[in-house]
Amino acid sequence: MRCEAKTKNWFLLIGAFFLVAGKIVLAQSLQLDTRMTKKSYLEGEPIVVILCLRNTGQKELTVAEPLPLEGFVKNIITTADGDEPNAPRLVWDILMPPQDYGVQLSPGQSLQQTWVINESYCFGLKPGSYRVLSIYDTSKHENTYPRVWHGKIYSNKLVFEVKVPPLEEKDSYIFLVSARKIILEQQRDRYFEARNLLSDLIKKDPDSIYVPYATYLIGETYFIKQADKKQYFAEASQNFEDFLNRFPEYPYYSELVRTTKLPFSLLQTGQITKAQEILKKVPNGYHKQRMIEQIQKKTIR
Repeated sequence: MRCEAKTKNWFLLIGAFFLVAGKIVLAQSLQLDTRMTKKSYLEGEPIVVILCLRNTGQKELTVAEPLPLEGFVKNIITTADGDEPNAPRLVWDILMPPQDYGVQLSPGQSLQQTWVINESYCFGLKPGSYRVLSIYDTSKHENTYPRVWHGKIYSNKLVFEVKVPPLEEKDSYIFLVSARKIILEQQRDRYFEARNLLSDLIKKDPDSIYVPYATYLIGETYFIKQADKKQYFAEASQNFEDFLNRFPEYPYYSELVRTTKLPFSLLQTGQITKAQEILKKVPNGYHKQRMIEQIQKKTIR
């Protein structure tokens, strides 16, 4: 009897070992890498983090895209001393995608997403040194989305610096901050003022590092305007097209305009075919799929 009990215990221990080992292998089959477009940014300049979720295992996995705006990724910013700057909003946790949401990742394949720190730290970070750590965490949705891989992965920690704008950029920086404050506070009756400030920035200093971002924000003032939607979406379309023509590879914002802002603006003005043509050139992903669904609903009506 004792021998049988010992044998049974050994089998249980071996089974537990393989179960734990299996979980470890599964956890290690996904890897989250992060990088930045550069190591230092001027104050007010968009600070872009690129997240890459890679399947390093031998089996195909169904994963949730690493979307900060959907609550799958938590980004933690600290100063070099470990303090949280400016009492920021660290986690976005918006409505989750549908029940069948998930992307197939074959061995060696990866998903890439971009995140702009300025979107969470609304008025930007003050000059200084900072660290950013990204956490991909789907464990809290295990019961709701059973088909998707679940677990928690920590990225490598990034270090970057925010610098005071040089003297030749001071005026442009002031124009940008003043316009962005109006936009972020949603002072809709002052959007024309924000556009004038941004236009002055572009005219007075066309070589400024802030010009691409200012060009995007002009389109954004029309996009988020509520009154007389068709008129303002037409203006938004024109300005977003101008932005893409001039800055087709500007980090994060060129991708945002192609996948969401421009197709949606075109859709609102009845230019469905043009919106579809733009989306054909966009890689498959969650945002593209959402826009396609919106276009389909519009055409059915």
